[in-house]
Amino acid sequence: MPQTLTIAVCICEDVTLSDFIPPIDTDKCPTHSMNSADHNLLGPDLVGDAVPYRVKVDYLAPTLDPVKSASHVNFVMPTVNPTKTYQAAIQEGTQYDILWIPTGV
Repeated sequence: MPQTLTIAVCICEDVTLSDFIPPIDTDKCPTHSMNSADHNLLGPDLVGDAVPYRVKVDYLAPTLDPVKSASHVNFVMPTVNPTKTYQAAIQEGTQYDILWIPTGV
């Protein structure tokens, strides 16, 4: 059974999306490749049991309200929806393997 590594992406108002979305969610990313090993159609043929890890990513914020990302003059950027609050992570006793702290404007 593969070991699951956990990543906490700590998001705040005016977070810069390019600081965490491309590295985590692109097809070339190690986190995407590791989790692809479990894909029921392609996983076994692509990587089989060669990938001993899987990755779980939580997007943490003070509340579960959408977090406003950085915007530019006359251009509105999307919001980010947290998956867990800091308080919930503390109450659950969650210990993260990696803390990812993107910058903001």
